[in-house]
Amino acid sequence: YLRGEVVDGPWFPAACAGAEHGPPVAAEEEADAAVAELSGEPAGEQEGPVMGPDPMVDGHDGSGATVARASAAYRAAVEANDGPPTRAERPEPGDDDVRSIGSVEKYRPHFTPDWISGGFAYTSGYGFSGAVQIAVSDVLGNHRFYISTNFFSSIESSNFHVLYEHLVRRANFSLAVYNFKDYYYSDRTWLGEDLGEKRYFTERNYGVSAGVSYPFSMFSRVEFDLSAISVSRQFAEVNAEGYHEFTDEQVARSLIIPKVRLVNDTTLWGSIGPLSGGRSSIALQRAWESGGDFAYLTGIADVRRYIRLGARHSIALKLVAARSSARNAQNFYMGGVNTVRG
Repeated sequence: YLRGEVVDGPWFPAACAGAEHGPPVAAEEEADAAVAELSGEPAGEQEGPVMGPDPMVDGHDGSGATVARASAAYRAAVEANDGPPTRAERPEPGDDDVRSIGSVEKYRPHFTPDWISGGFAYTSGYGFSGAVQIAVSDVLGNHRFYISTNFFSSIESSNFHVLYEHLVRRANFSLAVYNFKDYYYSDRTWLGEDLGEKRYFTERNYGVSAGVSYPFSMFSRVEFDLSAISVSRQFAEVNAEGYHEFTDEQVARSLIIPKVRLVNDTTLWGSIGPLSGGRSSIALQRAWESGGDFAYLTGIADVRRYIRLGARHSIALKLVAARSSARNAQNFYMGGVNTVRG
């Protein structure tokens, strides 16, 4: 800065040197004339400091004339350019990574992986298999991607889940696509349908879901979710040689499932799960079949508490109440990794 005026930018050195507005001598003569006007002495005969002897202020030679000459050259350059530099004359961000003083750049997300884990294996019975999990986000955490997939001998038998979260504003948005294939020996399907007896079957569930989460405070929020799911089921039987082989019996359904949930969450998380605090939620979910009569209405109340016993131990308590109605009311099970753990 000279006399409160910004002198950065590529146009200033060229103007002072007279590269575009005449030879260097002309610029020097204009500076001498400006100094003479300020000091009241003929041009070229100024002696001694004009603005003080401090080298930190006046320049490398301790002369006030140095600053006066530079200031005059700046004014001459401004007049030669018909005024101060415009916004268009300043270097744009991204041009050879040049930035001007006081410039404001628009934030552009730059994504990097937060963590990656995975592995692979080979067996003579199933061939190659592998699994990988990847989390990617930008610097500010406004955008997040989660990718989870595994591969078992073929694409049809593989699973994947891709989730995107938009966290820029108070309301958070999410979008997910997925494909899962599971093998069962059960009298109940994934949707809760009663088969009458235990049977071998596979189910492939694939679809898309969109969600919105809006916080009322740091600890409470409301969540809305809408899923479109296709379920493809195929049954199998044991043949005379003792091997499982698929039959021609198949069932396919396409469902629309909206869900709303009210949550209060004060949990403090550790590396593998909650350590203290609690979580309470009330959820209501409805399912309709596109082109069919499959339907259910389910409400679930869930209360969890975590009591910390020390640096490495805590006790998890969980209380669940649920009810399902309509034509295909869901069934509920107690026990197992999906209901006991917090």
